[in-house]
Amino acid sequence: MEPAERIDDDAIHKRLRAASDAWTGQLVDLSGRNTLLYYRDLKAGTLDLTEADEVGLDSLLGSRAIRLSNLFPPESLAGAARRARTIRAKATENFEERGLQTLYVAWGMATWTNPRGTAKPAAPILLRQAHLLPRGNASEDFELSLPGEWEVNPTLLHMLGVEFQVDLDGVSLLELVDDEADPPEAQPLFDRLAKEASSIAGFGVRNRAVLGNFSYAKLPMVRDLAAEEAGDLLATSALI
Repeated sequence: MEPAERIDDDAIHKRLRAASDAWTGQLVDLSGRNTLLYYRDLKAGTLDLTEADEVGLDSLLGSRAIRLSNLFPPESLAGAARRARTIRAKATENFEERGLQTLYVAWGMATWTNPRGTAKPAAPILLRQAHLLPRGNASEDFELSLPGEWEVNPTLLHMLGVEFQVDLDGVSLLELVDDEADPPEAQPLFDRLAKEASSIAGFGVRNRAVLGNFSYAKLPMVRDLAAEEAGDLLATSALI
């Protein structure tokens, strides 16, 4: 059997790019359901660290483990511990059932005017893996630590590029964080982000810190599809 006539390479890459764009849109949820773009405080599933003891919060952001009893006054500890139990239980469920590490501290919150709906955007800017260790017989206290490294919310960067054509590099932004300071100084990063996104209606940055469950398991696939060499690699697949 004679092989089918080869389709023009430009036509192939054009069709592959169109398909890749469609797949990307299906992989990344830019709607109000995505807590990496539309974070909201929950009654039990999140813990606001912004109102915690300033010295204690500085210690945490500076990579030192700290107990909730050193972050919150006695009258607020029971409520904070109750939230921590709920957050930790959800993180454990996500890991055991889906293999996902979702427990993070978010530092900084970006907001803007939503042109497509009523959901109010609130996107964490910096994310770092967190760990909660129960303390006491009844888990009336928890030790909170940050074993991971800070990273810029990749879903926020993806959304800024796709929706508003504001292309930012997470590595370059992260270099603006002063790691020599104690705690690290993130304001230069927040200021640069606000400047680069100033064309977006209502864009602003709040210096908040929250603990909760965040997941972006599908983003590595999106990065692969967006890579410059993706078209050539896809074109080598008979199935594709």
